[in-house]
Amino acid sequence: MLIKVKRKSTCSLPDPSTAREKLKKVSPPKPCFENFSYKFPVTCDLSVIVPVYNTERYLAECLGSIVGQKVDFDMEVVVVNDGSSDGSLNVIKNFAAKDARIRVIDQANRGFSGARNVAIDAIRGVLCFVDSDDVLAPGHLQTLWDELQRSDADWISACYSKMSEDGRDLGPTERVRTHGGPWARMYRRHMWAHVRFPEGFWFEDTLIAYCIKPLFKEAFANDRGYFHRVHAGSITSTASRSPKGLDSYWVVEEMLDWCDKLGIPFADVYRQTILQFGPLLVSGVESLDEESMKCLFALCCECIGRYYPNMENATIGGGLGLLEESLLSGNYDMGRVACRWGR
Repeated sequence: MLIKVKRKSTCSLPDPSTAREKLKKVSPPKPCFENFSYKFPVTCDLSVIVPVYNTERYLAECLGSIVGQKVDFDMEVVVVNDGSSDGSLNVIKNFAAKDARIRVIDQANRGFSGARNVAIDAIRGVLCFVDSDDVLAPGHLQTLWDELQRSDADWISACYSKMSEDGRDLGPTERVRTHGGPWARMYRRHMWAHVRFPEGFWFEDTLIAYCIKPLFKEAFANDRGYFHRVHAGSITSTASRSPKGLDSYWVVEEMLDWCDKLGIPFADVYRQTILQFGPLLVSGVESLDEESMKCLFALCCECIGRYYPNMENATIGGGLGLLEESLLSGNYDMGRVACRWGR
């Protein structure tokens, strides 16, 4: 598809097919849409899912904060040891020996998505996610549960707090509506009947914005009792130095394909797609050379043209609108200004 040029650009972009093949060699995509089913009937109120990989240092604090929650409903804790090579499995077994609510799944490493997915298959109630290095404040689960019971919404979202590696409270996030992680939320079971986290990708949480938010009604709880630990070596902080940072693009293509299969109108995720191609994308590809950056920009333009062929004029205001216009026009120079493509 030819993309209408609105402003003159000083450089030409590679053909999208050439760009795609070049970037596949850097870090290839891994399509993974499947059909899903639950293994068990509903037999408890809440299933707390904890994926674990080499977090022995923090795991006891995490599990202790979960089983120590005072609640007026039945819950289970599904802990998935995802091929840990440290002492994480022993920590899990010690907790399970003392608390019958803990169910242990031990598997070869499949990554965050694979660990969460095998647990989703096995849930027996409403579900929520807790990362194995994070901590819940007293009352967090009860607050989300009560809000879910009062609401006709499909899922409840709360704010969360950031925590340093050594456990210092770094304060709450700015707004719950900007929160993109799967945790600090509670979901009714039916929401996951047809979706799972995309395996083989970094930035797998993109699923929430594309396949959860557009389909299901969300309500909000006034709570910041989920403490998310910030690491210097996390995927978010290291992706820019790895070829896998390209997953910030590939996962968008994958999610748009899932939207098509799930019957989600592309218009419902248009703004999100522009946003993904903005700061979220840039933060993941700082290691690319200039030629590869042009290839990536060309693919972003081609993606917008393919899924949104009737979009000719920018519809989003502010700084994001400039990025939108650059993608609609194929203007790489404008894109550099809008989103710091050429750092």
